[in-house]
Amino acid sequence: MTKLVRVPDGPKGNGMTDKKPLTEEEIEAALEGATAGHRLAEHEPDEQTVDLARRQLRGEISADEAVQLEIARTLEEFDRD
Repeated sequence: MTKLVRVPDGPKGNGMTDKKPLTEEEIEAALEGATAGHRLAEHEPDEQTVDLARRQLRGEISADEAVQLEIARTLEEFDRD
C-alpha cells in the first residue's frame, strides 16, 4: 500500500510574476543558449520564434500564450501550402 506524504506548501504566488524581471542582457543570453541548443539539434529557429521567446522572457506574454501563437502561426503556414 502506498503511503501519501504531505509536502509543505511553497511560497505563495504564481511563479514568474513573483520574480524580478530579467534584464535585456539576461534575456539575450538565454536566447543565445536556447538557439545554440537548437543548432546542435540541427534546427535553426526562425526570427518569429525567437521573438516569441523574447516576449515571453520579458513577461509580455505567458508560456501558454507563446505556444498558442506559435501553433496558430504554424497552422497558418500549412494552410498557405
